Amino acid sequence: MVACEWKPPRRPKKNENPLVQNEKMIETKTQSKQTINTDDFIKPSPSLIPQEPEPVKEPEPVKEPEPVKEAESSKEPEPIKEPEPIKEPVKAEKEVFKVTKKPQTFEVVDESILPIKDFAIGRYIEDNTAQNRQARYQTDGKSFVAFLKTENIAKATSLQVVWKHAKHQQTTRLHVKKGNIVHTWINIKLPAIASKRYGLWKVELRLKNQVLARTSFELAAP
Repeated sequence: MVACEWKPPRRPKKNENPLVQNEKMIETKTQSKQTINTDDFIKPSPSLIPQEPEPVKEPEPVKEPEPVKEAESSKEPEPIKEPEPIKEPVKAEKEVFKVTKKPQTFEVVDESILPIKDFAIGRYIEDNTAQNRQARYQTDGKSFVAFLKTENIAKATSLQVVWKHAKHQQTTRLHVKKGNIVHTWINIKLPAIASKRYGLWKVELRLKNQVLARTSFELAAP
């Protein structure tokens, strides 16, 4: 839209020729057209100018995942190796009592004073008899027991048990009670010195100086 400067029409003066008046009016219109300034045109705001929308970008096609290649059938799977069994450490335990094939025996020397049914050296007494009686002990034990079984004892008496080891000798007293069947025993502790403890032991059952029975055992060093 163009803004124009409008001027009212000039009235004709008195005694003026109407033709002259029309020519002046034409000149006035021509001048008014020449005075149009294009700078005065109203320029629309850029935001009001319609703009063409940007073309919508089509989404890129989704790529399908590549198929997983199957393992070649010609290759056989390797066999799974079984783990080796864990070897448990062997505990070195000391045997308190080691049973030997050779049993402990006793010898009756004189049966005129009292009948001897059993005479033995063991480690302890259970059920009225010596337990763990061996001809050879492989232990560091010091305590032993001398056991006697006899019968038909009319009068209580006292016997001696003599323990011999090389040049070492010690004696313990064994009491025998009156009775039809008598079980009796005495405990002894062997010497603490190794030279007087390990080796062969001979044990004799005596009445005063008379030997009634004898036995023996060996104590091995650990």
